[in-house]
Amino acid sequence: MPGDFDSSPHSVAKQKSVPPADPVLTPEQARSVLQANVRNIVKKAAAGQTLTKLELELLRNFETGEAAPVPPTGEWVSSYEKLGAALGLHRASFPRIRKDHPDAPKPRANGDHNLPAWTAFLEANPQIKPRTEPEPQSEPAAGPLPAAGSSKSALQLEELRQKVRRLIFKADQEEALYLLKAGVHAWQVEAIERIKETLSVKLKNELPPKLVGLSAPEISLRMDPVIAECCRALKSLPEP
Repeated sequence: MPGDFDSSPHSVAKQKSVPPADPVLTPEQARSVLQANVRNIVKKAAAGQTLTKLELELLRNFETGEAAPVPPTGEWVSSYEKLGAALGLHRASFPRIRKDHPDAPKPRANGDHNLPAWTAFLEANPQIKPRTEPEPQSEPAAGPLPAAGSSKSALQLEELRQKVRRLIFKADQEEALYLLKAGVHAWQVEAIERIKETLSVKLKNELPPKLVGLSAPEISLRMDPVIAECCRALKSLPEP
């Protein structure tokens, strides 16, 4: 009848709310993944490979402590690149891993990859390492840093930050964001001489005859165009 409450099992089931799924990565795991990604980028640069804009952005964020792009944490990701970002491996590693390990997780029909399945697989096979980014012999083996709070962890993290700072400085140099000290000094000398010349011409030669017999307020008004012209002359200075 209208208005009656439907107490059938199907109706009750529809009214139940589905609890939210737990995140695939905890904050601590996400930090470990970020550090692993940064270490892989440092190794890539040490091997002579060119870093992408995204990789440089991640290094800058890591060095300054700003929020960096968060690796995907959903159950499925749409590409090997996103899978690698979450797991700290190069995207080219996965076809090789699947070839060497027939039991490795397979993509579903639309090409998506199961992140939890790959996480569990790599944890069960810690010997798997990327071959696409060779590791210099002087570098420590790739992998998660020691537990947070330990002295070894702090030293390794600071060492990683120092390497990142050197990479960022090198990239900035290549983009001409830094100037040679000698070049800046030469520009300063030229700028000072241009300022002295402009002020001398305007204030000592051109202005005095125009101010003869004027009152102080009138002199003040005559100064405004001179100041504006001096500013235009200074703005015309070439960049260092």
